[in-house]
Amino acid sequence: MSAVASYHSLHHNNECNSETASAIVENTFETRLQELRSLLAELRSADVNPSPQANDTFHEAVQLLSQNADMIRWKMRVAKHCSRSVRDVIWRNVRNSIDDLEKSTDVLEQQVREFMPLPDHPFSSNGETLPFHPAHLSRNH
Repeated sequence: MSAVASYHSLHHNNECNSETASAIVENTFETRLQELRSLLAELRSADVNPSPQANDTFHEAVQLLSQNADMIRWKMRVAKHCSRSVRDVIWRNVRNSIDDLEKSTDVLEQQVREFMPLPDHPFSSNGETLPFHPAHLSRNH
């Protein structure tokens, strides 16, 4: 095999390996996002506090995070149709957005644990519910 043919063969194999790795990463992001969307759907139906105002604030936060999840899903769709260099930038942004969404969703999930008497997680240590603080949430881009 000539040096040129060897180079093209090696280059092609690297591209295939890179595309396979990219597909694995993309599938991982899609799985993470789907898990977050499912969790947000569950949180949408949660009553977290006897106070209607606190409950409304909680549900507004869940709605905002659901919209962020939809925006991330849209970015993922767009990335699949872009050139490699643009796709890499979009996927980095998607990764950061999913990380932020996970952190924010964890805050909401913690709020539910503090407010709802679950069999494996009772009310706070003094038996009272705590007010919901939307300032703990971060906005995703």
